[in-house]
Amino acid sequence: MKTAIVGLTAGDEGKGRCCAYFAKDTDWTIKFNGGPNSGHTVIDNDGRAYKFHHLTAGAAFQKKVAIDTGSVLDLNILRKELKETKQHVDLYISENVHLIQSRHIEKDSSGSGVGSTKKGIAYVYADRALRKGKRVTQSDLDKHGIKATIYRGLPPVKIHENALFEGAQGLMIDIDYGEYNRVTSSSIMPSSVHRIDKFIGVMKAYLTRVGDTFIEHPDIPLLRKLGNEFGTTTGRPRKCTWNDIDQLKYAISIVQPDEIVVTKLDILNGMNDITVYKNGEPYVIGNLDSYKDFLISTFKQIKWFSEAPDGDLIKAQ
Repeated sequence: MKTAIVGLTAGDEGKGRCCAYFAKDTDWTIKFNGGPNSGHTVIDNDGRAYKFHHLTAGAAFQKKVAIDTGSVLDLNILRKELKETKQHVDLYISENVHLIQSRHIEKDSSGSGVGSTKKGIAYVYADRALRKGKRVTQSDLDKHGIKATIYRGLPPVKIHENALFEGAQGLMIDIDYGEYNRVTSSSIMPSSVHRIDKFIGVMKAYLTRVGDTFIEHPDIPLLRKLGNEFGTTTGRPRKCTWNDIDQLKYAISIVQPDEIVVTKLDILNGMNDITVYKNGEPYVIGNLDSYKDFLISTFKQIKWFSEAPDGDLIKAQ
């Protein structure tokens, strides 16, 4: 079984906790897009928290890890993450992965950058498109003291093994399908060469976006405070507001998930004025039970709820 987990909004949906939950029952966890501009917060079986940018959730659970075609790589950040895990990571890296170089970071940090994380992302992807980028080699890994296997083509997943493809960011900032031009520099969908058996979409109980935002609805500071909504990569405060149903329907029409996980419902516990936006107008739903009923009736693909801070998932129906 090959399962892909993708975000349905602007990222920060809680994909890290979902990836960690499903990674426990898989053999491989594979990152297929983005670089250190995105991050997953993962909690292992001992309660230790990791903030991964290159590594996947599987690195916290002794799974095979692949950084696949579509990703870009900062070897300094990868080395640091590997050191912080304090355990062996069975790591595989596609020979098609492009390296973030100092000039990419310098240009992104000079004031002329198009991005917000200053990690050189836009410029390494630009070099890739201009066919003047640098791809990772075994020599590069050796120089940085990184133990990994370089592979050609698809990740070397055996026919009897299960694989979880971990997406970064979310559909609404996809380079093609997102709210252009306030988007990221990569596609948030796995390449069509991967035969994915199941897509799992992730949405949060409310809407957030860090950095330059397309979100027009009023900011709600209480949601930011209760949800501790600050970027994993930059630490910047996220804009927080109620979910936009029309936007979610659009994202679902593109991703076409077989199942949907709704995260951070616990943040709304005790509220009686939970609201959504439809056709640009606010509609008050009511308390958390009413909101869950509304979500299930609106989106038939919802199968999982995350209602606890520890990230455990429960069946929605």
